[in-house]
Amino acid sequence: MSCSSSSPSFLSYPFIAAIAAIVSIYIVSIVAIFSIVSKACPKGYVNAKTNQSTCNSCLPGLFSNSTGRGTCDACLTGMYNTAASSIACEDCPLGFNMPNKGSSTCMACIPGQRQSVIGAALCLDCAVGRYNNAIGYSDQTCVNCPSGWSQQSMGASSCTPCIPGEFNQQTGRDSCDICPANFISPLKSWAQACVACPSGRTSEPGSSSCAACAAGKYRVGLACQDCPSGWYQAKQDQAHCFQCGVGFDVDGKKMRASESKAGSVQCDACDLGKSSLTQQCIGSCVGISQRHLFFVF
Repeated sequence: MSCSSSSPSFLSYPFIAAIAAIVSIYIVSIVAIFSIVSKACPKGYVNAKTNQSTCNSCLPGLFSNSTGRGTCDACLTGMYNTAASSIACEDCPLGFNMPNKGSSTCMACIPGQRQSVIGAALCLDCAVGRYNNAIGYSDQTCVNCPSGWSQQSMGASSCTPCIPGEFNQQTGRDSCDICPANFISPLKSWAQACVACPSGRTSEPGSSSCAACAAGKYRVGLACQDCPSGWYQAKQDQAHCFQCGVGFDVDGKKMRASESKAGSVQCDACDLGKSSLTQQCIGSCVGISQRHLFFVF
């Protein structure tokens, strides 16, 4: 009789099936892990680190317009966005600007500035002779200063009135004109030609009023006229002149008569031996006294 022996088999079906199941689970897990790690971040999101399970949204002022990005891009100057996870930026509107990159807002042009295009990095100053007093001004040009006003600086929010003695008959001027000699502008913001001084009155260039009637003259309305021959006026801006005296003898005293030329400030005494019956010295000392006599002792 022969004897036979048998050993247990490790390759039985249940064993192999168990090993296969374990390997399958392991492979599925590895694939799942790698699929999570290698998944590209969508537009508007980024991930700067490896082996991360989440992506980070781009902040306002930043954007990402492609998948699988590690960093966000900054909005350019003249552009902005306000939302997180943005995929693009927008142009700043008319009347606004943004000089910095990565901005979530735009800035309105201040008074004295303008911007008539979108996507501007800077606002533009108003030119000389122009102004703008509004915020966010979007016209192509600023407003002309009106007649009677001017502006010599750029970037102005207002105009400057012409002072008395100056004038300006045009708009958009950077300076006012000075009234010439013997012409005046009595008020500020004078928008018409300067006014001529009345007859007999004068003024220096850039004057706001005409000079008073000079001594030797008298007022006739707004004008000045010379005192006539035989009359005088020693003060300025007077309404009348005084008549020169005539001479005569009385009580043994000789009265000296006087005369004057037109426009005189005083009367001149007649020479001894002459009198003035008509405000002119002639002949001998005769006649009737009127006023302003000069005694000779």
